[in-house]
Amino acid sequence: MKKWFAMVVMSIIAVAMLAVAAPLKQAEAALTNVSVEINDVSVQFPDQGAVLDIKINRVYVPVRFVSETLGAKVDWDAKTQVVTITMGDKKIKVEVSKTIIEGKGFILNKRTMVPIRFVSEALGAKVDWDNKKRVVKIYKDGIVVPEPPVVEYKVIDGYKVPVVTDIMFRTSTIPSHYPASMGINHIKPLEKQYSDVHFIISSKFGTEVATQVVDYAKLKTDVYYNLPHKYFKIPNHNFVIEVGAPWGWYNVNIVVKTLDHYNKLYGGK
Repeated sequence: MKKWFAMVVMSIIAVAMLAVAAPLKQAEAALTNVSVEINDVSVQFPDQGAVLDIKINRVYVPVRFVSETLGAKVDWDAKTQVVTITMGDKKIKVEVSKTIIEGKGFILNKRTMVPIRFVSEALGAKVDWDNKKRVVKIYKDGIVVPEPPVVEYKVIDGYKVPVVTDIMFRTSTIPSHYPASMGINHIKPLEKQYSDVHFIISSKFGTEVATQVVDYAKLKTDVYYNLPHKYFKIPNHNFVIEVGAPWGWYNVNIVVKTLDHYNKLYGGK
């Protein structure tokens, strides 16, 4: 009887814990990474990039982006938890919440995130959304897109790999099959990882295939999205690049394979 009672109590506790944890998982799953362009030039964020809250179709960017790119001054009041953004005679205030609440900012990976359309339009910019490419397009005269930072790198088997990166880059013990591989971790800020993968692949195979690989990797919007494995053939090279991530995986796997091994597996298809 005591054993049965204890099992019932433990079951009730377990259900209660799941009920509490569920909203957190749902809130995390509602955020997906998107890209930002200013006057048709892609923006490279140093760490945390733009995210879309799919529940309310609102895109957020780090407030630092506003100050550096749109030319505004940003002040933070820790007591009231309010960000004040000023540009000329324009002044807007955004309240920062500990959780994701419509109309407010929030903290993500140690960055204060603010709604990009509200802030940009208040500062006189035009904002469009490309749903197919999942890109926020900002247009404003006089905006200069910051130059991407100079990347310090080391050379590994002909690949230029950033010294500071979250990318898991590996060379293979079977170079005749899989010379190299790398992974994009969805737990960590993605924008810089995308930039680093592009940098690594383009250093070896050129920017065209690097862009194709990164654009496809970006289709995995969260860990619950199944990204089918796809192969990208590299012109004038005896390699192909495989990209994919099953449902539930945190990592997007990017594997460089020799063309001979690929042909043996798939008959040259």
